Order: sequence, then C-alpha cells, then structure tokens
Amino acid sequence: MLFRSFLSVDFSRLTGRRLYRSRNLNAPFPGSGQLPFPGAGNMNQIETSGMLENKSLTVTFHTQAGKRLDFHTQYTLAKTRDDTSGPFAFPANPYDLRGEFGRSDLDRRHRWVWMGMLRLPWRMRSSSVVTLLSGVPFNVTTGRDDNRDSIV
Repeated sequence: MLFRSFLSVDFSRLTGRRLYRSRNLNAPFPGSGQLPFPGAGNMNQIETSGMLENKSLTVTFHTQAGKRLDFHTQYTLAKTRDDTSGPFAFPANPYDLRGEFGRSDLDRRHRWVWMGMLRLPWRMRSSSVVTLLSGVPFNVTTGRDDNRDSIV
C-alpha cells in the first residue's frame, strides 16, 4: 500500500484600508441633542474611512492511501476585526469612530474542513465534505434611537 502525505502550516495577515462606511453628517451633537443643520434632516455620506485587520493560521494535512482513497483536512484559527460592516453601515456615534473597531461580521474563529474521496471502478468517484465553523459575532442593540439621529 502506498501512502503519500503532506502537512503544511500557513500564517497570513490581511489589512484593509479605505473601506466604505456611512456617516450621518447632521446627527445631533452628543449631550446637547442639537443638530448641526436644523431642519435639514439626515445628511448621509458614504466615505472610505473604514479599516479591517485579519490574522489567520491554517494547518493542512493531505494523504493518499493507496490508489483508491484520498483524505484532506484543514483547520484555520482566525481573528478578523474592523470598524465597518459596509457602505450602508452607520456608526453608533458619528463624531467618535474609535468605539466601532471590534469583531467583524466576517469573524469566524475556528474553521475545520474534512474531505474524503474514493476512486471507484469505471472512472467513477465518491466524495464527501464536512465543514464545521464557530459562530459569528452578534451585535447587541436596543431597538431604540438612543442617539436621536433617526437611525435605529
């Protein structure tokens, strides 16, 4: 029986700058509730001031057991943080964006994938894939317009 195997370990870092997000330029000033431009309503601006950081460690193992069976498994430990969820995501406080940086909507800490393939007669193959993922982060909201900018 012939076994061919390999193991690989990979670390990657991804940085995203100038990502899209929105800001209400006519949001009430914190504490006073006064609008910068009274009577103008919301003045939403899409800007490229967001950022993202991702670090991930991936371990991959592949083996071919004889002529008929292949196994492949991969585990990834990752951490993704950002301060925007896209071009139509509004910050809680448009005057202080520092509080927005945290776990990303894309953050999946653990990901494990297992694949197996069996070679059958007449050039047929049977395969299976199993994927297990940790949960995504959640955002606690009040359901009210706490900062009085008319965005719930």
